[in-house]
Amino acid sequence: CIECHHDYQNGENVLEEDELDEDGSASCSACHDSSASIDLKTAYHRQCIKCHRELNKQPDNDLPITCGDCHPKK
Repeated sequence: CIECHHDYQNGENVLEEDELDEDGSASCSACHDSSASIDLKTAYHRQCIKCHRELNKQPDNDLPITCGDCHPKK
């Protein structure tokens, strides 16, 4: 998980696997917001989609990969 989920400080990923709780505190949107150097959409499109597709090939994974997964129509 920490290959993609990260908390870079001084060039090193200091995120621990146990920080990836269900509460969303280590979710991409927790850091990648409009004030970040890379916003959420850009970060997701650059890094997450490919990995999520591969992980979804494994049983019991249902990670978002389509536009509608993250942007449901209202």
